[in-house]
Amino acid sequence: MPPAEPILRDYLDARDAFLRRLGFDPSVVEPLFPFWNRCSTRKPMVGYWKPSSWVALKRAVERSSGVEFRWKDLRPTFAQMAKDRGVSIEVVSKALRHTSTATTEAYYARIRSEAAFEPLKRAFLAVPPEVSIPR
Repeated sequence: MPPAEPILRDYLDARDAFLRRLGFDPSVVEPLFPFWNRCSTRKPMVGYWKPSSWVALKRAVERSSGVEFRWKDLRPTFAQMAKDRGVSIEVVSKALRHTSTATTEAYYARIRSEAAFEPLKRAFLAVPPEVSIPR
């Protein structure tokens, strides 16, 4: 999302520099959020986070935010929030990397009833300026 874009770009730039310092080619390192094993006596390793690390991260976020969540809820929450903010279903579908909007509409984001009627109200209840209303 736009407010997070500069932070994400900074992170990705720092990630590239970090991986290069370790002797890795960033274009072939698969984990986006790499785990760096600093305790290794050999060259530090970059790899995947262990499930226990994700559990600890989730607990820390829940503790600090006061909100409990499930990892699997993040995608549909993002999709529905974007749709509720007026983002087209095509754009939401592309952001989720779906091949068609059918999956997005069926499982991730649907137009809410209130939102569905707003464009209709504007179209049919708005009086064009050239039309005079009898008093």
